[in-house]
Amino acid sequence: IQGEHFDDYLEGSRFNQYVNFFEDYIVLKPNVSIRSINVVLTTLANQMIQTDSASRVSGAKFLAFTTKLSDLHFDSKVEWENNTRGNKSYLNIFSIIAVLIMVVACINYTNLATARSVKRSKEVGLRKSFGSSRYQIALQFFLESFLMTLCALILSLILVLIFLHPFNQLAIKSFTVGSIFQPHMMVIVAGVVLFMTFASGLYPALYLSGFKPVKVLKGQLVKGKGAEFFRKSLVTVQYTVALGLVIYTFIVIQQMEELKNTRLNQQGSQLLAIRFGGTANQQGFETFRHSVLQDPQIQHITLADHLPRLDYFGMNGTVVKFPQLGNKDLRWNMFNVDYDFIKTFGLEFIAGRDFQYGNINDSTSMIINQAAVKVLGKPLDKIVGATVIDNRDNRIYKVIGIIKDFPYQSMHHAIDPLIITPHNNFIYEICYVKLPAGKFQEKIAAIENKWKAVYPGTGFSHWFVNDEFNRMYVAENRVLALAKVFAILSMIITIMGVFSLASYTAEQRTKEVGIRKVLGASDKHVAALFAWVFVKIFIISSLLAIPLSWFFGYKWLQGFVYRIQINPLIFILSLLGLLLVTFLTVGYEIWKSVRANPVVALRTE
Repeated sequence: IQGEHFDDYLEGSRFNQYVNFFEDYIVLKPNVSIRSINVVLTTLANQMIQTDSASRVSGAKFLAFTTKLSDLHFDSKVEWENNTRGNKSYLNIFSIIAVLIMVVACINYTNLATARSVKRSKEVGLRKSFGSSRYQIALQFFLESFLMTLCALILSLILVLIFLHPFNQLAIKSFTVGSIFQPHMMVIVAGVVLFMTFASGLYPALYLSGFKPVKVLKGQLVKGKGAEFFRKSLVTVQYTVALGLVIYTFIVIQQMEELKNTRLNQQGSQLLAIRFGGTANQQGFETFRHSVLQDPQIQHITLADHLPRLDYFGMNGTVVKFPQLGNKDLRWNMFNVDYDFIKTFGLEFIAGRDFQYGNINDSTSMIINQAAVKVLGKPLDKIVGATVIDNRDNRIYKVIGIIKDFPYQSMHHAIDPLIITPHNNFIYEICYVKLPAGKFQEKIAAIENKWKAVYPGTGFSHWFVNDEFNRMYVAENRVLALAKVFAILSMIITIMGVFSLASYTAEQRTKEVGIRKVLGASDKHVAALFAWVFVKIFIISSLLAIPLSWFFGYKWLQGFVYRIQINPLIFILSLLGLLLVTFLTVGYEIWKSVRANPVVALRTE
């Protein structure tokens, strides 16, 4: 793809904001603007709508539009056929998380470097007394940081090679070893190395290079409260990041559980879908049905449209009106099913009844959902039994039942009004068989044999309905999996930082502990003294992490029409869990300080 005027464009059609499934690829000649093509396409679209009398009467609109091929993956306006649309917000989320994890790692290095400041103070004093400038000493610490980062890079490349295949499976990607060494990746890696070098080495370089040689060599180095406060502040940032990621991950987990617990998905783990329309002969279906139902453990088999409705399917509907209830034209979704559909999918009635085999009148009956009832705005008793006219062919129906709403599309979309009619569309239909739990492989093998007996030479293409739900939430499942990994990684790095701070604090306060114990302080008092240092850090981190994680979790949930309410229990459990991990991490250092011999402690300095 070169330049603005020499691009590949993808042309499709939008019908009442839904995409029809045909696409054309247009390669423009050099110096040709896409605007001139759009004018031609618009003219053709208007001509097409004018030549179709039915479309003119119904007020339908036909819009041709173009999308640059390089923008197709992130096209937010249209779900292209068989295209898993990318989400730039998720890229931003993971970029932010990656930067936060790098910051947490830099904080660990900075804390360790400044904690060693007393031991390295004499080195700095000697170098300055022999003529080294502050710039030279600062440069040394930057070089140390760079070498440390370089060693980390080598180790990280080894880890990348080890975990490349599991990551590809987790993120549904196909990266290879060669992907790491592409020019743009090398630039990114170089940028990360420089960022880590500067971020981790800046404070140690400025702090350590500022020591006064005379005071240092006389042993008069003052342990300033500023450096101590800075170290604790850095650990507070680590805690905030770790706690925020843990809370955010729990919010994602709870929302994904909500998606899995929908009526259709719950049934979907036992619903075997077999591709029927356009594949098998419709005359053989009754024979196949009776053959499958000979198994006493299988009670339901039905034909229906493809469920769930994936986003790129477009609208499967019609325009109807209720003469007795307002007589307005209503464009609603419609499913073509057979009589056993409701029972097979375990849908629930709130009024009326199901279709009945042998009832001739039910061939002109329909069932609607609660969303349709809300649009009509009438009592249930007036809707059940109402007459409905399908504008496409003026066929007259009668409403015989109303079912509870169930998400037949992604939960990113509202549940729209739905009509269910007992008229199979054998071109598009899917055969659904409800299998008994725990015997999937055995039953699938038996059903396949019966299929081959009725349809010899016809492929047995099958899947489970809940697999289709997983296809709808590929991006969300990816976010969940990666968020778990990032949260665990952040926790590990934070634990290392907390442990290093605990070790440093215990070392610096050895003499203080000895004096307190000689003066009569109990073991509990000493333990509380150390624990309070980390409890204060934990409280401040919690006050920062809770509103931040709530905000980002709330923003993510806005992408779902049906979403959870953020449960306060998520925050409570996350706080208690991190607090427990904190005490397990620093517990050894606290115990060692409590059990230390005060006589030995007083001799340390």
